[in-house]
Amino acid sequence: MDSFVQLLERGVAIIAPLQALVAGTCFLVGLVFVARSIVGMASAHELRSIGGAASGSYTGPLVLFFVGSLLISLSTVIGAFLMSFFLQSESVSAEQVFTYAPEITKPLSAEMSQRAVIALVRFAQFIGLLGFVRGLFLLARAGNGGQVGDTGRGIVHLVAGTLAINIVVILQMLEKLLVK
Repeated sequence: MDSFVQLLERGVAIIAPLQALVAGTCFLVGLVFVARSIVGMASAHELRSIGGAASGSYTGPLVLFFVGSLLISLSTVIGAFLMSFFLQSESVSAEQVFTYAPEITKPLSAEMSQRAVIALVRFAQFIGLLGFVRGLFLLARAGNGGQVGDTGRGIVHLVAGTLAINIVVILQMLEKLLVK
């Protein structure tokens, strides 16, 4: 069991640099999306001014601009979603899972079990970040003529990602609902 906990903790040690990589990548991709949307709006305007059967549409470039600006300011957007769902602008740290949900975590009172639970909560929070970003990319694809249902899947990823980012508070809500 101790080697499993050590493996989990090694994996958790990688999460902080991966989060920085995801944030930096989102910033760069957001800049590319904004630039592509400006070019798309210019070409749509040109097609509209010419007229004809293939007149340009502003919908795709506007959606791309919107999603690009959301990707550029990813931490603020996540904070806004957290504020909307939980009335707090930052997620609760994984170490506080035992204070937020003491009844659910009571069987895991051993020190090794606590370390494993904290590591698993951090993994869940990172997966939530990836899900949130995936939702933004699905929304961008939906604006550019993606598959049917991309908008719905994007919104589901945004909501589920937000819930997973703040999984500690979700556990507290489950405890209040089920235990008491």
